[in-house]
Amino acid sequence: MSPKLYRKSTLSYTKYFVIEMQTGYLYQFRRSMDWTVLSCLRVNFELDLRKCNFFRVSLSLSTLKVCEIEMDTFVKLNGSRSGRDKIFRTVQYTLKIINNVKFVDLATAKTKDLEKILGSFRKLLRFGTSLDALYAAKQSLSRSVKTSVDPGNDFTDVMAKIANALYLFGDHVVWLHQNKIVSVEDVSAWQRFSDQGWLWGIILNLGKDYKVSSSDLKPTNLKTMYPFLKALSNKSSRTKAVIVDTIKNIADLWIPMTSLSHVNLPPYVVGMMGVTSSVLGILPLLDPTFKC
Repeated sequence: MSPKLYRKSTLSYTKYFVIEMQTGYLYQFRRSMDWTVLSCLRVNFELDLRKCNFFRVSLSLSTLKVCEIEMDTFVKLNGSRSGRDKIFRTVQYTLKIINNVKFVDLATAKTKDLEKILGSFRKLLRFGTSLDALYAAKQSLSRSVKTSVDPGNDFTDVMAKIANALYLFGDHVVWLHQNKIVSVEDVSAWQRFSDQGWLWGIILNLGKDYKVSSSDLKPTNLKTMYPFLKALSNKSSRTKAVIVDTIKNIADLWIPMTSLSHVNLPPYVVGMMGVTSSVLGILPLLDPTFKC
């Protein structure tokens, strides 16, 4: 048999062998050359099956590992009050997008009710945190008096925490009125007071972020994105945390601005800003290098 004919016969045996293996019949070759071809094909076929099974086992183990990591992350977030609030905040603003987007009809009565329930539930979770914010402001003030490295930055930090405490106090009053625990004559004024405290807190935090980032990044290099990308890739960089916090505050800025009628954004855009700031707010809870 010539080499050319032998290659042809090998190809034909390969095709016929695959057909016989698929149908489940045993084909007996008469010549020794055919048995050699059959044994070689059988070994190769078994090796391919072993590779396929190994791939399936590896895929299953990696899937289990990913699920385990995701569960650990969820438990870590759900174990803290701030993490639980960020989870419900993300869901709430996602529902706000669904309920107000016009070009896709996804809103139902259940999604609208769930958005209101989550908003009220988050107010309940925040109840009493105005005292925590005031205490944090007192601690920052006493620390800045004892060891003041940057008085301007310390003053901005203290005022931002006081503004946050005022925002939370107004939020408590609104929640108590909505649940008919106390009666307030002008609840819209308290809502406006809360939004103003939130807005001033965000503006002060943005000023603090700008001061820190301008001192860490050289002004001559700010024309390009390279310093920002380098800071984000550096695990020990303080600027990375400041950049993430700045983007989060910019996204948060439009929510009280819209509520106070300073700008007129569609509700689904406000929902997108809320989802963005919520996801960025989760990062410091998972990775300490993102904490300012």
